[in-house]
Amino acid sequence: MNDYNREELIEKFTDFITDTQKTNEYTITHHKLRDNFIGKYITEVEIGGSSGGNCWNDDPSNAYSVDSSERADRLSENIISHFQYFLKDIGFVTDLQVTAQRLADDMVYSPFDEYSNNEYYGNYTTYGLFSVDLRDVFKKTLDGDTYDLFEKSLASVKEVEDPLILKTELMTQKEELTQVLNAFDSSKARDKKQIKAQLDKLQKMYDEFDSNIDSQKKTLQKQFNDVEKKLDKLENPNKGASKKKIK
Repeated sequence: MNDYNREELIEKFTDFITDTQKTNEYTITHHKLRDNFIGKYITEVEIGGSSGGNCWNDDPSNAYSVDSSERADRLSENIISHFQYFLKDIGFVTDLQVTAQRLADDMVYSPFDEYSNNEYYGNYTTYGLFSVDLRDVFKKTLDGDTYDLFEKSLASVKEVEDPLILKTELMTQKEELTQVLNAFDSSKARDKKQIKAQLDKLQKMYDEFDSNIDSQKKTLQKQFNDVEKKLDKLENPNKGASKKKIK
């Protein structure tokens, strides 16, 4: 195992959680997913589709389904690929392969969503989206003390990210309502008034989030400064001490 201390491990877990969230961002945005998926890894595997159609129309496109064991193997490979470098770096990669296969076997029949890419001549490929909870992987691969550090890091990331993500969602809703509002003509004044009221309510919530986040930042900065002062006193006990006068 690598000789990382507690603070270094917390920093590494925080970076991994944040990087995983960045990996998820495209899928969340592209598929307009409502969950923020903090502490989870989103991956996808092919689950079926239709193939065989061609430009001569002499062979129809035929539906097919990917065998469950093949889906599970691909899902397991994705999990291993995402976690292995990090776990190897901190010295806990030993149980990853078995853990990934068990998780894949358990979730292979239950994608939380699916989508299809349409191709030519009636052909298409369908993919299942799967959410892998980081806790489920780390509980089986880390020792107890190290897992506790992961939980601490996850709580810290959620404290920062949850309000910001909700704030972004509020802005998205506001933009959507604004578009609807602008599309209404004067003959629908009553509906327009209702949407304007919703818009004002969203703006108020948005402003409150701004205020709360600023307040949280100030509180955290004050706590940080207090800890720095205490640490400085411990390291330099005589710093700033007044000299006693000799009578």
